[in-house]
Amino acid sequence: MEEHIKVSKRRFLWDVFMCSLGSYGGPEAHYGVFSSILVQKRKYLTEEELTEMIGLYALVPGPSSSQTITAIGYYVGGPLLAFLTFLVWAFPAIIIMALVGVFFTQISNNKTWEPILTYLPAAAVAFIIYAALTLGKKILCY
Repeated sequence: MEEHIKVSKRRFLWDVFMCSLGSYGGPEAHYGVFSSILVQKRKYLTEEELTEMIGLYALVPGPSSSQTITAIGYYVGGPLLAFLTFLVWAFPAIIIMALVGVFFTQISNNKTWEPILTYLPAAAVAFIIYAALTLGKKILCY
């Protein structure tokens, strides 16, 4: 991997936070978000380097997206930035899932929300399809 210019840790962690907010749908969706924000927009690493990391962490046990984003943090700024990257990456998901749990507990007996909740699985499938198409275009046109 080639040497990169020094980056602002605060800026990098903000970009990781933006990735964490926009990457629901599994590793396929995460790849698109990482590529868009961390490679194309900010140029923290190249597309080839990102692809290598994703390939490596897809082979080892554990959450590949968390491992990949943590490795990018390590690559950009060392062990401390890697640790902070993991915390920033995980925090929004922890908060959102806790709020979703409370929300569903509170509305489980309220039939007013039922029509809206019916479409949630379709929205999740749409995110995954979009991510798969984006990834497919990158692989086929690469």
